[in-house]
Amino acid sequence: MGKEDKTGLYLSKIDTQKSPIYTAVTGEATTSLTGTLAFKGAGATRNCFGIVLTITAGGQVFTDGYNGILTGSLGGTGTINYITGAYTLSASGVGTVNYQWEDSNIGGITDFTFSSPRIAGEGDIIRQDEGGDAILTVKVGIDSAYYSMKSQSVYRLELTASDTSATNAVFRREIGIQYFRGATNTQQGIVFINTANQERPELTILQQNPLGGNVEPFILFPHFKFSNFYYDKAVLSTYGQFIIMSCRTFDSTVNNRTLLMDKAKNTVDITTYGATTFARDASNLYAGSPYTDSVYQFFTGDDDDNNIVENYWTGRDELFGSQILKKYRKIRFMGLINANQRYQVFVSYDSDNFSLVGTVRGDGDYVDYDSPMTIGSNMIGEVVIGGEAGQTAYPYFVQLKIKTPKFRIRTIKIVAQGYGYASVNMHTDVDILAFENRMPVRYRQKQNVSLDGTQTDLPNPV
Repeated sequence: MGKEDKTGLYLSKIDTQKSPIYTAVTGEATTSLTGTLAFKGAGATRNCFGIVLTITAGGQVFTDGYNGILTGSLGGTGTINYITGAYTLSASGVGTVNYQWEDSNIGGITDFTFSSPRIAGEGDIIRQDEGGDAILTVKVGIDSAYYSMKSQSVYRLELTASDTSATNAVFRREIGIQYFRGATNTQQGIVFINTANQERPELTILQQNPLGGNVEPFILFPHFKFSNFYYDKAVLSTYGQFIIMSCRTFDSTVNNRTLLMDKAKNTVDITTYGATTFARDASNLYAGSPYTDSVYQFFTGDDDDNNIVENYWTGRDELFGSQILKKYRKIRFMGLINANQRYQVFVSYDSDNFSLVGTVRGDGDYVDYDSPMTIGSNMIGEVVIGGEAGQTAYPYFVQLKIKTPKFRIRTIKIVAQGYGYASVNMHTDVDILAFENRMPVRYRQKQNVSLDGTQTDLPNPV
């Protein structure tokens, strides 16, 4: 898409990666520690590569590592800016430089020109004008076609192998994204946060239909309420087995939440960190800060810039399989915990406030220190957490004795309090007692309500 043409998909000329697109320069003179290669003076859109710079005195040769670094044969160092041609060296003196340059606007990746009729390999403009909404990003689908993500529709472009014809059509209407980073490629297909209906956003994947050969949209994590967040600056990526997305709460102007979504386990975890973009380096995950011009490494270590990581888990409302009132006397927890970690257990009955009922500690007598386990690639995902060496956690099995009211619905909340790893792999209720089929006490305070709802506790129903 062009800067002034938001609904045109621009195809560049196929760069053949050979002469005559590239121009070789040999023996260009250099005289100092810093300088600029001469190729730039005749064309602002030119760029260079393949630098070999020789200092005559001493014979040190600086070679291009194709990453902006020049390495000297005698231990010297240097840098090269491929766009501007500016270089710096750790050794000075008269020398010569050999390199190649190209103008990507002529026969390169930014050359969108084409003949009439068009010839295979030339640039092109594919019109995707329906709806008038801009093309926000283009992703390659699992079927090797190009999918243009707009705010209210998705186009599909399929080019023939000979580049002589193309199929360009609206793939789906009433699906789309708000922000150009709101879609990402995965091994299963294109994942994006569908905000065409902003009151009901849905995480969606364009993947192969298992019952046919076509790519179809499928909703991911339908149980999760994505409408609790806003996606006008959403950022999607992948990390190990997770799909990760940064978004914002309605009271924030920047992304302040990151969702970790495990497709295999069908789980979504909410973390209180925001990001403007994600990048991966081996097993490490980095994020651009939404507050400052800085980069953070995510999910590494046990602290949040030397502060305790704020994290908790809230379970679903549990009926214990029946609408009748019930009680229980004990609750058991099993999992792994670091010796320095602890977590508090809170319980809410019938949507009342949460109350603390106990604390599970990593230094408790119920922790099995004879069976240490290393938390890492075999536990959490495909790689060690945060790219660091694994840490040790121990199995625990603890039982809390609690006193409960007669309740219909019970909800558990677990809040970590310290530094280190903790998991709850199982919780079990013990000594469950069943009672009558009545309303919970907190809803029985007002009886015999008048027909107009203004009077309660009348002596007889009215």
